[in-house]
Amino acid sequence: MSATPKPEETVRRLTVVDIGKLYADGTRIPMLTAYDYPTAQILDEAGIPMLLVGDSLGQVVLGYATTVQVTMPEMVHHTKAVVRGTKRALIVADMPFLSYATPDEATENAGIFLREAGAQAVKVEGGVRTARVIETLVRAGIPVMGHIGLTPQSINTAGKIRVQGKTREQAQSLIADALAVQEAGAFSMVLELVPEQLAAAVTERLHVPTIGIGAGAGCSGQVQIITDLIGLGDFIPKHARPYVRIREQIRGAATAYASDVAAGTFPGPAETGSRGPVDRAGRALERHPGQVHRQPARRCLGAEQYVGQCRSRLRTGVPGDQHRIGQLQDRTQLQRTPGHHDDDQRLPQGGELPQQLELTDREIGGRQAPVLTAGSLTPWTSWRQGFLVGIGNPKAALFFLAFFPQFIHPEAGPAWAQVLVLGAVIIAIGTVLDVSYGVFGGLVRARMARRSSRGARRGRIAVGLTYIGLGGLTAATGHRAA
Repeated sequence: MSATPKPEETVRRLTVVDIGKLYADGTRIPMLTAYDYPTAQILDEAGIPMLLVGDSLGQVVLGYATTVQVTMPEMVHHTKAVVRGTKRALIVADMPFLSYATPDEATENAGIFLREAGAQAVKVEGGVRTARVIETLVRAGIPVMGHIGLTPQSINTAGKIRVQGKTREQAQSLIADALAVQEAGAFSMVLELVPEQLAAAVTERLHVPTIGIGAGAGCSGQVQIITDLIGLGDFIPKHARPYVRIREQIRGAATAYASDVAAGTFPGPAETGSRGPVDRAGRALERHPGQVHRQPARRCLGAEQYVGQCRSRLRTGVPGDQHRIGQLQDRTQLQRTPGHHDDDQRLPQGGELPQQLELTDREIGGRQAPVLTAGSLTPWTSWRQGFLVGIGNPKAALFFLAFFPQFIHPEAGPAWAQVLVLGAVIIAIGTVLDVSYGVFGGLVRARMARRSSRGARRGRIAVGLTYIGLGGLTAATGHRAA
């Protein structure tokens, strides 16, 4: 009879009841801050029972000057990441500035942390002034951790970071805050920057655990900012102890990596596949340190594929492709590749294609596909087409003839002669402008055709926005004049 294997023990998420048991057993409670998935995963594996997603992330992760700038969406975003990275630890989410100004706002935002982000408790700053909010949250079934002493969200009132409770009046006020938070129903509270003797006295008077940060060893537990613990920040406060200097290690690793890349030693054999670079025939190429092997970028694809891609681009309004299709079909000599079916026609692999049909890789519609570059549309062709369009367009002639009468003077001679002279002047000026526009347009078109379709699209968008702006400016100017 074979033994039935025991099912693996399911990891259970800790609750505030478990934290209370640790406190009742006299076990010192370690807590750390966490702001992202991988860090939370490591800390959870290390057995840290409580993780605080603190609003300190504004300063140590997001680069804000104070915690006042941290928002609810940012806190929820990071809390979700920490929850995903843990299985056992109790996750406490810090209520950001102005998210609990009233009991109703506090209930709504704390509910978001528990319902959407997956936290098991929230933390609020303040003592007597916040007691009513804490009581409302607890009655709603939301576990609350208090925070007294230095409250960073009140930095604009406090003026600067300093130890709290140095005077008799401050000490009495701090004790009153601690008792108010406890009576409101908080399951624990943070004591920040409080004299060690005062923190120990507060801890003795309470029947809920105190978590100290810069408050001495007399508290029921301790909390540290994770970047201080691992030496990642550029400033380590006096009350913190870095157990590793990860900042220097990261800098050293990055420097070594950059040196290896510059020397050509990364990637090496251990980071590379078993087969090295090969040529077109599949023969291995000899590799030397620092040498970069460049494989031919041009691919031999069927000519029918090129024509099909150009036709598909006609639907998107890319100019000049109809002309290129005709050139490709008329001027490109196809040869059959040995070993392929009769319908597998390929472009010649030897020699270069004509300039008008040079093929390069461009990205079309999110896929890599060959695109024909422009060499056939010369500046002279652009000017000739523009000139013929201008001459053959009767609207332009009628437009100028409408303005001619105000320039005709009977005393200057016959009217028909003046019209001819004025027309000749207009034609001369128009010719110069057409030449300039044609040459300039041809150069711009040729340059844009060498770029990706995305670049051409951006150019069309820029021109469209320019015309829209000029139209709006004209309308605004006409409105003011009216």
